[in-house]
Amino acid sequence: MYYKLFEAVISVVLIILIGFLAAKFGWCNKKSKEVLSEFALNFTVPALLFVSFSSTQINTIFNIRFIIGIILVFYITFLLSYIISNFFLKISDTAKILYSMLTSWSNFTYIGLVLFASLFNDKGINAVSVIILITSIICLPTVIILLEISNHDKNESRSKIILKSIKRACCQPIIFASFIGIAFSCFNIHIPYAIHSSLHILGRSTAGIVLFVVGVSLSGRGFRITKTILSAVIIKLIIQPLIALLIVYILGLRGYLAIILILSFGISSGALPILFSHKYNSFVTESANILLLTNILFMVTILFFYYFLLQYLHF
Repeated sequence: MYYKLFEAVISVVLIILIGFLAAKFGWCNKKSKEVLSEFALNFTVPALLFVSFSSTQINTIFNIRFIIGIILVFYITFLLSYIISNFFLKISDTAKILYSMLTSWSNFTYIGLVLFASLFNDKGINAVSVIILITSIICLPTVIILLEISNHDKNESRSKIILKSIKRACCQPIIFASFIGIAFSCFNIHIPYAIHSSLHILGRSTAGIVLFVVGVSLSGRGFRITKTILSAVIIKLIIQPLIALLIVYILGLRGYLAIILILSFGISSGALPILFSHKYNSFVTESANILLLTNILFMVTILFFYYFLLQYLHF
């Protein structure tokens, strides 16, 4: 398990390094970074989610306590992070939302699948599929609406801003692709092989594109550690899995679902917040640094939590 996880992390760091060197040697400029970011957000991520959800037998993998746990861990961490950023960090409203998303959103689709497939085989893959589904259709729309609200004209009425933000959020490809994929699964609609294959190829390019963009972003101001970055890393790798542990006890979850719920929120930050930081032109360098640091350091924290759960809590 640890060897596979180490390989996954090394590949993440190498792709970031390639992006960094490409920018340093002038092979990729700011405009290229923006185009790649927009392409990933509007095409590859929606394709990835649609293929994933449309090919998943949703009714066979649901556990209500597990789902409630996912929602609670995400929103409690998000709210805590927002409060901390609001009172202790001097960053913009948009940056506060991105900061909170980075501390709440894990790399489920890459690191999560590698980790839990190694630990629990098909059961682990199915559980991660549930996490990806719930965070995509419940948690993600909330974040997008908040980002839209923070970027609207402040002179408009609050109700008008909220309605416009909800409308804009629902029109984003990443949202309606998720819901269309779920509809295909629920109604057992089969996609022609050629279409499924093309979308699958497109979706698989997501991780490489986003990590490359992270490397390009780091080339501008380089690697650095600030109070904002350090606090985000601590929340993501230490506080969030502790919140998950508390929720597991409250809900009475046991066995492999309890372990997956705790560890899935203790892995590195996901790449999606990086795309939003580029889209809204805020918190770009900080997001890249947080993603890089959590990808390196979670190797230590995840082992601690895993063996602690097995040895002392007997999960």
